[in-house]
Amino acid sequence: MWVGIFAVIAIALYFTGGAVTKQSVNVGGCHAEWDTIARSVQSELCPNATVPCMAEPFVVQHNAVVDALLCACANAAPDYADSALNAQIEDAYKANTNVTLTAQDICEGGQLAKWTYG
Repeated sequence: MWVGIFAVIAIALYFTGGAVTKQSVNVGGCHAEWDTIARSVQSELCPNATVPCMAEPFVVQHNAVVDALLCACANAAPDYADSALNAQIEDAYKANTNVTLTAQDICEGGQLAKWTYG
């Protein structure tokens, strides 16, 4: 009986663990996801783009937020007239950098650069 209960708990933890290894951000309808555990990836952001490297979660998160912000910026430019979208861009940027800037400064000021993987 205990073995059965243990097996059910172990299986449940395995599947729920897989579900919580993903996080996401949505900025003005622009969605990006990242893994919360380090993974080996092959990417142009690796030191050698043809060789897999380790992508740490904080770097992958940063890059996902940059992707979502770049998408939102494309929707906000050139006039930045949508105050709700501007606020979402500003809030997402501040949440990830602790820096307060206007949407136009974020989008046009060279603030959105991806980090390389190690």
